[in-house]
Amino acid sequence: MINKYIAAIISFIFPGIGEIIQGGELPRNLGLFVLDLIFGILGLYVSQYLLVVTLIISLFALYDTYKMSE
Repeated sequence: MINKYIAAIISFIFPGIGEIIQGGELPRNLGLFVLDLIFGILGLYVSQYLLVVTLIISLFALYDTYKMSE
């Protein structure tokens, strides 16, 4: 396990990965990462509004990782 603040920052940049590093559920967090990746790619090519969804997913992942690390 690494510092909970570092894991939260990693999880903000790569949603779900920070919690996997901390020992969280693999399928749930891998799905969160893939979902964020899909919305990010679609946001670049289809509509910039989807990038807001990506930001919301990243903020949720940051909060979830921080709470899981306590």
